[in-house]
Parts: sequence; C-alpha cells; structure tokens
Amino acid sequence: MSEKYLARLNEAQFKKLSNNWFKTILYWIIDSKYGKAKRLDKFISDQLNYHFDLMAHGKTNALIDLAHRLQGKNPYHTVYNIERWVWEHIDYLSDIKNWGMSEYWADAVAVFNKKTDDCDGQNSLIHILCRLAGITGSNLYSVIGDVDGDGKNDHYWALFFDSKRDRFVKLDTTYYPEVKPINQKKEFKQGGKYKILNYAFNENGIWRFKQADT
Repeated sequence: MSEKYLARLNEAQFKKLSNNWFKTILYWIIDSKYGKAKRLDKFISDQLNYHFDLMAHGKTNALIDLAHRLQGKNPYHTVYNIERWVWEHIDYLSDIKNWGMSEYWADAVAVFNKKTDDCDGQNSLIHILCRLAGITGSNLYSVIGDVDGDGKNDHYWALFFDSKRDRFVKLDTTYYPEVKPINQKKEFKQGGKYKILNYAFNENGIWRFKQADT
C-alpha cells in the first residue's frame, strides 16, 4: 500500500468525521525534564518498527506475546479485548507521581512493565497493542484534544474506524471510558465531553484540525 494511497484513505475517513482536516507535521514535548520533542507519527512508528523487526526475525517479547494472546476471532473482538485488558490492568497515575515529570510519554513497553500511567500512556498502549495484534494501521488513530472538565483539559485518546458500520468509535480508558464491544459503542462525534480534536496521528502521518492552535 503506497504512502499516497494511505494518505488518501486516511483523509477520506476523516471527512466522515469532519471536512476540516489536513495533513501536517508536528513535534510534541514528550519529556518535560529534558525538553525532548518528537514527531507524533514517529512516536507511534518507531515503537511499531522495533516490534515488527523483532517479529520479522522470529523474536518476541512480553508486549508481542500479550498482543497475540488478545487476538480475537475478528478485528472487532481484538480491539475490544485490548481496550478491556488496558482498562483492567493499567492504573491511572499522573506523570509527576509516576515519572517525576510534569509531562512524559512513556513507550508501550514501559507502560506495560510499570502497569501505571496517565492518558497518553494508557491509550497509546491500546494503539500499539492493536497494531501488534494485526489491526490495520489506516483504521487506528491516536488523538490529542480537549475534554470537558474543570478548566482546560488536554487529553490523549484513540479512535478506531469501524469500516463495517462506516463510523469512528473511541478507545479511552481514562477520562470517559466506554469499554464495551465495538458494535455496542456509540459513534464518536466531536462535541459534548470531547470538546475539541486538535490532532490525529498514526504511523502513516499527522492530521491537523483547522481550529487547532499552532
């Protein structure tokens, strides 16, 4: 599948959610202690490439083994198994208590090992596990936006494109969990508790909502 085709496919899917998306490049602070920034798509792709390389050479680790154990009879069952596992096994803990930093994006292996993290740790773990379990990359996105609450609440969650029903559903084990089978989830729409979607990303690229600040 060519990069150009993937870009068209992703953009076509986002148009079902809104016509206000366009492809961009964005670096995000993932380590406040050292001011380290990383491209959002590379945060996902670097982890996936490492694990896919292990699998290509017949190697494994605990995260790969878990992803394979959580594979269901179809992709929808797999996504549900993974979201439920993260919900049941990874406890919420702020970065300052967990890592001693105001902002730190741990990779999926670190979150799996520590069994605690905040929204970016929990929901990026869902993203990585889903990909390692065989979920198509073009159907899975991580999202940065604002959720309802006291004041401004930046949040990281995931979206799964349910191609059978032509809709997005959210994967989120922190702010407003809805851990249930895909066919029982509500279609995700911006607004309500999920007030603003600023950026969506996966290993194929980054998409910016036009209202997002730069």
